[in-house]
Amino acid sequence: MRLIIVSAALLFACRYCDAAYVYSLRGDVDIKKSGSTEWTRIDADQNKTPLNQGDEMRTSRASTVEIFMDCIF
Repeated sequence: MRLIIVSAALLFACRYCDAAYVYSLRGDVDIKKSGSTEWTRIDADQNKTPLNQGDEMRTSRASTVEIFMDCIF
């Protein structure tokens, strides 16, 4: 359920944002790029991973990810 809410929020926000990327993370964070069927682990040293519309992210228990969005409203 949490994945659906986060994915929906990210999808909505990306419509109004010029750029989005992973700002920081702790623990296990996976990303599934738009159009892909495979989840890929983001390493802690991979900050600034770019995000595009349709990308999905998931975290394991007790993990967090901060996403920076450069929005113009």
